[in-house]
Amino acid sequence: MIVPRLLLAATLAAAPLATAAAQGLSSGMLSASPTADPTAPPPPPPPAAPTPVPVAPPPTAIAKPPAPPPPRAAPQRAARVGWNVALFQVDPLGTLIGSPIEFPCTASGCEQALRLDIAGKPYSFLIELTFVPKGAYFALQPMQKEISKVVDFEAAAVGPTFLKLRPNTRFNTTLRFTLTGSALPDAEQQPGQLLTNSHSLVFHRKLKPDVILKFSISPQSEAERKVVE
Repeated sequence: MIVPRLLLAATLAAAPLATAAAQGLSSGMLSASPTADPTAPPPPPPPAAPTPVPVAPPPTAIAKPPAPPPPRAAPQRAARVGWNVALFQVDPLGTLIGSPIEFPCTASGCEQALRLDIAGKPYSFLIELTFVPKGAYFALQPMQKEISKVVDFEAAAVGPTFLKLRPNTRFNTTLRFTLTGSALPDAEQQPGQLLTNSHSLVFHRKLKPDVILKFSISPQSEAERKVVE
């Protein structure tokens, strides 16, 4: 009976040791890593990160040059105005001789033939009107050889007479002329005086004009201007 009791005591004493060993083995198995298989293929490499697509920067806004100023309107040129001319001859007392003459004239000038009474006889003349910015030049040209020169009585000069005109304004004046030539046979007997000027050193000036003309000029209306042009 003694042997069985000894076996029972030994068994009871070894039980805690077996339990501790089992717990240690279990802990070792949990903590130990499994051994790698040398024949296993290597794991695949991790997928490469996607290459970033370069993003173009937003286009830089180009500053537009300032718009040029609108062109200035060209100054309107003044309309070229035509004229209506009236002309008639009078004696020293202002009595009308013959018939009045009326004719249109363009803005640049015009010519008009007429007959004037000289010493009781009719003679042909040509009127030339030339317009300039400040007025007009009036020239009386003889058309017959019996009259050689026409001299401005006030200016005592041969050549056109300047008339100062205002735009779009009626103008009236009296023009006086002296004549030379065989059409005036008594010219040498008429009283006069010797004068000098830039055109002739010495000349004989009459004390009375041979021709007196009443001159009137007025701007044309728009309708009349179109007819003349």
